[in-house]
Amino acid sequence: MARRNLWKRWRQGARGKNLMARLPLVLSQLRAAAVGARVPGVTTRLVQSRPGPSGPNPVSRASDVPPPWAAWWDGTSRPGQPWRVVAVDARARAAYRDHLLRLDAPSRNRRFGGGVSDTGLERHAAGWNPRFVAVAVDASGAWRGVVEVHGADAEAEIALSIEAPCRGLGWGRSAIALAQAWGARMGIPRLACTIATHNPSMVVLARGAGGRRLGAVSDGWQTWALPTVP
Repeated sequence: MARRNLWKRWRQGARGKNLMARLPLVLSQLRAAAVGARVPGVTTRLVQSRPGPSGPNPVSRASDVPPPWAAWWDGTSRPGQPWRVVAVDARARAAYRDHLLRLDAPSRNRRFGGGVSDTGLERHAAGWNPRFVAVAVDASGAWRGVVEVHGADAEAEIALSIEAPCRGLGWGRSAIALAQAWGARMGIPRLACTIATHNPSMVVLARGAGGRRLGAVSDGWQTWALPTVP
């Protein structure tokens, strides 16, 4: 009885309330680490920034300091699905542009919800600045798949593109799981995913990732919410 009363008084105190309020976030981070450990074939290699002529290249947007999730990636390479977390710089934008230009017409429709010209893709790549990005790289170093997250915490949105020859290998599932684990690590409860109605494969991926559709289909689009914590 004395122990229960002591525990009750501690929870009702200022310090106890603060720690109890943080408990869900701590648990979510622990679950996120478990999710990352269970994802089969995911490469979680962090590409560190290299010093340049005017100082180090930023690892994340608008910051020369590695983001808080940087130390979480174990740096190991798992065979079969070579996903790598990369920094966004001029070289990355060029690789991203080349990847987009290799997408065939159906892939461009699925990624952007309609046909996009080469000029439009080049313009999109020039201003590309995601908050998180992981890429699937082939033996030649070309990017064959990209998963990216844009927006602030409350509006974080995931996008995925995989070139036609690399589909059907399970890359989509592992890419989304990697982004979900990153989101949980950052304390983001969910990632939005806007999907065109003519992209049923992405709907399957969203549903398999535990997502739920928000509202009805509107103008050929549907929005799904993907939880970052199972």
